[in-house]
Amino acid sequence: MLSGRQVLKFSIFIPLLLLSPAYCRCEFTGFPAQKYIEQLSSPTAEEKAQAARILQNKMGTKHMPEAVGPLIKAMEDPSADVRFAAATALAQATDTRAFHPLIKALKDEESSVRKAAAFALGKFKNLQSVNALIPLTADEEPRVRWTTAFSLGKIKEKVSTSALIWMLKDEDPGVRSAAEYALGRMENKKAVGYLIETLTDSDVNVRGTAAKSLDKLTGENIGENYHKWKEWQKKQP
Repeated sequence: MLSGRQVLKFSIFIPLLLLSPAYCRCEFTGFPAQKYIEQLSSPTAEEKAQAARILQNKMGTKHMPEAVGPLIKAMEDPSADVRFAAATALAQATDTRAFHPLIKALKDEESSVRKAAAFALGKFKNLQSVNALIPLTADEEPRVRWTTAFSLGKIKEKVSTSALIWMLKDEDPGVRSAAEYALGRMENKKAVGYLIETLTDSDVNVRGTAAKSLDKLTGENIGENYHKWKEWQKKQP
């Protein structure tokens, strides 16, 4: 039986142990990274995709440069499921070796792969990523277009403002909302007038996102009231 003092001692010690760098290293020591890296060369697409997904989950919390090369190779796999899983895993790595293979994947015949590559490139945050992503603002698949808009918003290069403004007229409300969100992050006042006009959109989520982006760009908390925004706009120099 532990005394009260001993219980108190352990109640303090155990949480400190869990937070210590040594404990955190031990958590990853038992992960068989090499096993899943080798599984990327499996003869079956199912096993390769499974390996890429497992590596993706671990790469979110652990630097694993040894997996990047095999994942890049998996981006050339005949199976779209494998290519998608590999691109998703590489989004966690943000390794410069993956940059050009991800740009190439933006032209993949499978929309899920293009979507994963567009998401991954948003983490590189450079002008080359923007130039590669802009053509996807006209992709045939809405989910690719809205992912592209979000990535452009993360990169925050003002050169993409015109493309995002054009997306405000997209037939898909999710794409329009994503473009509004991205424009709110651009810090480019050029978008304000266009965002005001989207307050008349038939979709409630589009109107709500527009109001939030306008608030962020102007510092004015007018909400979704289109007429008040137009009055405010007239008073601007």
